[in-house]
Amino acid sequence: MKHKGQSLFTELGNYLKTKRLAAKLSQSDASKALGYSGPQFISNFERGLCAPPIGKLKILVDLYNISHKELTYLLMKEQRKYIDFHLSRTKSARKKA
Repeated sequence: MKHKGQSLFTELGNYLKTKRLAAKLSQSDASKALGYSGPQFISNFERGLCAPPIGKLKILVDLYNISHKELTYLLMKEQRKYIDFHLSRTKSARKKA
């Protein structure tokens, strides 16, 4: 999903990468902790291509020592941007019709 030229998950990806690096973990370390066979999944999350499934996100919260409150705020903020963007597009499309 994209809005305003960026993936819905770009900010989340940047946040997760920052937290992983602060925890002094490699992408391989994180992927092993999540039960993945390689670091590509972590790379995809960090590049904002997709978000971790909620079960994996729960593991990352502990692994990276992430504040639940901070992560929830970030996720809600990104969802709000996405919804606002799409609702405003719908409204402007109706005006043109």
